[in-house]
Amino acid sequence: MAHALLHTQEQAFMETALALMEFAAHRETEAKGRWHADVAYTLSKRVPLLLQMGEEDAALGVCKDALNGYEEWFSGCRSRAQASRLQVAKVLWDSTRTDAHGEIMAGADGCTDFNE
Repeated sequence: MAHALLHTQEQAFMETALALMEFAAHRETEAKGRWHADVAYTLSKRVPLLLQMGEEDAALGVCKDALNGYEEWFSGCRSRAQASRLQVAKVLWDSTRTDAHGEIMAGADGCTDFNE
């Protein structure tokens, strides 16, 4: 069971990171913003490394910082597809909260299958 929960957490981190990398790449093309390129690099290189090292809290923090940084852009997003993809990342983020014992809790609906 613990392995399944860890796999779910890693999958959620990676799905969130991938969604944010897509936004960063799009934003880099659109605005040539250096900050967005830095976020894409951090998410693509640092999150997998932190997870491999067992630093789930640090990886979670990187994803959280990136999500917070994109909040303003999300609110002004013109593309429905882009807005939907970021919303999926936010749902994944919310679905991987931990309880007082450090166990991963499912989302409010009890779902832990992030491929739906």
